[in-house]
Amino acid sequence: MKVLQTLFFMGVLMIAGGVVNASCETTQITGKALADELWESIDKAVSPSLYENDPVLYAEKLSHYSWFLFGKDGFLRQSYTGVFKDNPELEDEFVACVVAGFGSQSTRIDFKWFFALEPYATPWCGFEKNVLDDTIGLKRFTISLAKHLSFAFAEDYQLLARYQYALAWRGVYIRGSFDFPRNPGFKFARFTQSLEDVARRLLGKGELYWVDVRNFMVSAYSTTGEQHLPKGKAGLEKIPELLKDWALCIGERGQYLRPSPFQPVWRLDLDLEKTGYGYVMFLKGDLRALPELILVPSRPFPDGPDKPIPNSIGIYSE
Repeated sequence: MKVLQTLFFMGVLMIAGGVVNASCETTQITGKALADELWESIDKAVSPSLYENDPVLYAEKLSHYSWFLFGKDGFLRQSYTGVFKDNPELEDEFVACVVAGFGSQSTRIDFKWFFALEPYATPWCGFEKNVLDDTIGLKRFTISLAKHLSFAFAEDYQLLARYQYALAWRGVYIRGSFDFPRNPGFKFARFTQSLEDVARRLLGKGELYWVDVRNFMVSAYSTTGEQHLPKGKAGLEKIPELLKDWALCIGERGQYLRPSPFQPVWRLDLDLEKTGYGYVMFLKGDLRALPELILVPSRPFPDGPDKPIPNSIGIYSE
């Protein structure tokens, strides 16, 4: 890890000589440089050529390697216990650059982004270890990713749609669930079917606030489209109000939601609403459900790869 090694080397020089001449500092430590190094470390561990040659194997290897990013010698663990420990500005710049890499280059890059970061950048981050254990930076990274994804989604709804498509492909996040996406495979997942609990967290703006914001945006887009989404970064201030309006809409008109034949989402059927005969949501334990999706993605993104990717890849149980 070139940037981290440079920081260590500079520290040794400072201890040995007391002063390091500024003109000798040949490496500018920036968030972008560290983000580039993150992707280089991933490419070194898992060859990008696999995307064309065997995308299923590529997904498997990326998913497996994602857990090592916070392993003993993992790039993210070293970064969060080192250079980011007392430098939140650099960390924020780094995560912003990591998020900026999604949806801006190619399907192959997005494919790598999703599988390498899924445990931290998706509803999977509700897993107990991510939200409770911050000794190595897991919680900080998880929350920062959620924050910057929320910023990006508020500015570009197409980016949110692309992200939501990948979650719908995975299945455990969006599978006819009435309320917030969740991962039922993890008993400690942080997803609740109680809108009251979610609203309370959003109003309180606790440390996991941005995780709830991101998840609400996914749920709102999945059901009522752009109607209850914040308009631009400044619009994020209205999230609690948007959540309230969305909940009222779902409560009053949710029975007229129907799966779209074109996207893995539900949309209000206005013609059906005029008849007054909606879909009677059924109970499954305490789970209120919507009609099953018509379009169930066979791969994380609609524009690639060319072959189906089993949605069980990368799911590891406790």
